Amino acid sequence: MQLELFERDQIEADELSRIAQEFRAGYWQLRSMRGGRWAQAKQRQIYRRLAPLKQRLMLAGVEKQAILDFLSCCRLKCRCPGARCQYF
Repeated sequence: MQLELFERDQIEADELSRIAQEFRAGYWQLRSMRGGRWAQAKQRQIYRRLAPLKQRLMLAGVEKQAILDFLSCCRLKCRCPGARCQYF
């Protein structure tokens, strides 16, 4: 049983779609980036930009497994039908 000390934030549908779009764009940049020493700084910058969004989803009550499934889908070239991903 988890003790809730504060009320969870609610995420509206438009904010959720914005967060999902930022994740897709960030992971697209990571996939298309060449490897090597010079790309490492840019990769860290992208991961640091995406970390607060992931934290926001966790604080809003989205299950951790759902977030991990969504991130793995984005990492593997999301092939969900249409513009909407099956996870969000």
